[in-house]
Amino acid sequence: MLEVRDLTKRFGDNVVLDRLNFDIGNNEFVSIVGHSGCGKSTLLNCLAGLESFEGSASVAGQQVVPGRVSCGVVFQDYALFPWLTVEQNVRFGLRFTVTRNSRREMGERVEALLAMMDLSDFRGLYPRQLSGGMRQRVAIARSLIIDPPVLLMDEPFASLDALTRRRLGSELLNIWKTTKKVIILVTHSASEAVLLSDRVMILHGGRVRHVEHIDVPRPRTLSQKIIGEKIDFVERTLADLQTEKKSGLE
Repeated sequence: MLEVRDLTKRFGDNVVLDRLNFDIGNNEFVSIVGHSGCGKSTLLNCLAGLESFEGSASVAGQQVVPGRVSCGVVFQDYALFPWLTVEQNVRFGLRFTVTRNSRREMGERVEALLAMMDLSDFRGLYPRQLSGGMRQRVAIARSLIIDPPVLLMDEPFASLDALTRRRLGSELLNIWKTTKKVIILVTHSASEAVLLSDRVMILHGGRVRHVEHIDVPRPRTLSQKIIGEKIDFVERTLADLQTEKKSGLE
């Protein structure tokens, strides 16, 4: 579904992403973790077509071209239009989608997404009238309205409290199972990555330094020994990489 070959991103002389190579298969859920400044968000921006880059990336066989968004994108700050209602925000992406669907079919898609995200009763409210968790559900629904093959999520739960974050994590798994999309989640949380993902990619210094496979049936809980071990391993790896970076500066 997604192929990345020698993807490199530079800002002047600074190499942020250095010859990345990886594949993500159909209906995979992959998390990307790493310390601040390692290039996680920049990678998502490149895959989304929001940044130019060297090398190549393709989504569902189509080359990613800067300026042409081919994935659904969910940002940390929601990026909702405050002057539009919930329903209008969800519908917004349809304005720029070339489709053969009838107006009725588009309406059915909107209704289905509002129902799936538990937003049907709040369609007439504005973002300022919603909780953080509800705003993020609107942002996810808006990204899914164009039926993208890949959903890119840049720390979508970072600004939420722990309880809401866990609940939305469970809802995200349900969305993934229902829509069968590829989901790529950027997160600082090792536990979130391990609980949700098929694979956890550890990014450091602009390179993928380790990929941890989470071959544990869902649903998963923090009380499971294997899950705790996986989280500990990811956190230790991140700590070792940070130590390595500091040693290199000395």
